[in-house]
Amino acid sequence: MGGGNGHVLVFLVSVFFFIISSSVDGSQYKQLSTIHVMNSMAKGSGPMQIRCKSRYTDYGMQQFGEGTEYRCGVREKA
Repeated sequence: MGGGNGHVLVFLVSVFFFIISSSVDGSQYKQLSTIHVMNSMAKGSGPMQIRCKSRYTDYGMQQFGEGTEYRCGVREKA
């Protein structure tokens, strides 16, 4: 683990603010679950790419390095 954890933290904070700002318009969402993915692939295998998407939110393609993790929420309109 190294400096990559700081980038993950900045990304997660950005996602948090995105979720908050998207619900400001008065829409009510119910959190269904949280997807948590950890890249524990062998060193030298390169970054992992995933796409986290639900019916109402698309976080797009995410790339994260060895030893880092990614979380995204899945929700529905209440």
